[in-house]
Amino acid sequence: MLKIVGYFIASWKEDIDYQLPNIKDLAFVFGGGMGGIWEDGFEGAWMDTFIKRVGNTLQVRYKEAVLWSTGSANRDLSRFPSTCLIIDVSDIKKVL
Repeated sequence: MLKIVGYFIASWKEDIDYQLPNIKDLAFVFGGGMGGIWEDGFEGAWMDTFIKRVGNTLQVRYKEAVLWSTGSANRDLSRFPSTCLIIDVSDIKKVL
């Protein structure tokens, strides 16, 4: 059985050092993003996220990328938080 053993929600531009539980076999699922919606329709953007495990710490670092559409470079984006689930995968062979 796979178990969710932790989670966190990060703002759109926040570096995080998340203390992981003392479990050897962990996986994480990371999702979220940002985009902009204006009177002329939807315009997309992306955000680069760098995630690294250092011992029992999960380091999340953000680097904002540019808008796909140059016509909206000075407009504000609707930003959404990112969510990370921490999953214990010790028993992954039983699941598969």
